[in-house]
This record gives sequence, C-alpha cells and structure tokens, in this order.
Amino acid sequence: MFPDMSPDDLAKLAADIKANGLLDPIVVWRGEIVDGWHRYQACAKAGVEPRFVEFSGNDRNALAMVVSRNARRRHLSEAAVVGVTKRVLCWHESAAGHGGARGNQHLGGKVSGDTLTASDVASAGGVSVATVKRHSAIEQRSPALLAMAERGDIGLQTAERISQTASAEVLQAPTRAQIIALAHALSERPQARCAALLKAARDFRDEWRALAQLPQTPEVIESLHEAKFHIRQCRAPTTE
Repeated sequence: MFPDMSPDDLAKLAADIKANGLLDPIVVWRGEIVDGWHRYQACAKAGVEPRFVEFSGNDRNALAMVVSRNARRRHLSEAAVVGVTKRVLCWHESAAGHGGARGNQHLGGKVSGDTLTASDVASAGGVSVATVKRHSAIEQRSPALLAMAERGDIGLQTAERISQTASAEVLQAPTRAQIIALAHALSERPQARCAALLKAARDFRDEWRALAQLPQTPEVIESLHEAKFHIRQCRAPTTE
C-alpha cells in the first residue's frame, strides 16, 4: 500500500540502526506489523534484534495510526493521503472478510470497497469529505490524472478542474507536460485568481485576528499599522 524504501535509503537506515540502535520500536497489532516494516528490514540487514510494541486500540485507531504516521513521514500529497487511506481501508475490509488481516502495512492488491463511504475515508485519513469525493470523481474520469496528483505533480483541486475541462483523449493518456500546461492555463483564468485572492483575504483576516490578541508591543502595533497601510492601497475598479 505504501511504496517501498529505495535500496540506498534502506542501507542508510540499516547503517544508522547498527550505529545507534533501533530508536523507534516496531509497532505490531494482532500479530502484524502496522508501523516499522522498513525498520524491521533494516534491523535484519544490520544484525540488530528488533524491539516490538503492541498497539492498543480498535480497528479504526490502528488504521488511522498507520495512515497518519506514514502520511507525515513520507510527506504525501493530499491526493496520496486519500488514495492510501482508501487502499488501507479496502484491504482491511477484505482481510476481515477472509477471517483476519494477513500481511503488513505494505501489502498491495486492489480490493473493492463497496461498503466504504466518503465519511469513512475522511475520518481515517484526516481529510474532508469533499476532498475524498473530489478524489473519487477524478479517479472515475482519469486514473492517469489522479496518479499525477498523488505523486504531487499537481494539486487535487487543479486535477479536478482539468478532469472537467480537458478532452477525453487527453484524460485517457495524459503526459506530464500536457497536464502542467493545462494547470498553468487554469491558474491564469480570472476564476482561479479570484479564488486565490479570496483565500489570501481569509488568511489575512485570520492572521490579523491572531496578532490583535497578542500583547500590544511596539512590534505588534507597527505590524498592524503597516498591514492597514497596504490594505488602503487596494482600490476597487470604478464602474461607469
């Protein structure tokens, strides 16, 4: 479900464990490794006895922990977090239906998740329901485009707009160059610029409120005054 560490990175991890020992124990749950598969492999290469800790929690807690730790550690894109969460949950449902989870956090295989809801995935992955639905819509229109979003080539919202506007031929087998060009063209559209401006305005509002709650030191007061100055420079276009 998660990509394997490269041989070079695994060798570096093994060397570090050999020199410093295993700092983070390997987490097991119901007899399976749920966090630390690469550390387990590195211990074997380094000739170091691995240490294990048992995860205490229910199914949802264990699945959420797997997704959260790996998403943070691997710096996954938002699209990749949703994709991984779906695969983890689908694998778990499939394994449970066959008498128990066999394997570990890196087991692959595409399994059906017909009983999963967007809320299930959102809750386990720590994302919004809207994000999960966006991911699913792109997956239906263009799996190849979704793969680019999961790699981090483009954002999930940009991928959604491309999936709604690009031709069927492009969506069937898009090249990275085509998608980057489409993403750039979309970013120059007035709608995209308006959305970016509104986001910046909301971020400004939130930062202003947070700063206003701080003790009013000379530095804070100066920052607020300078912010007001820049706001005054904004003039709405006049209409005839």
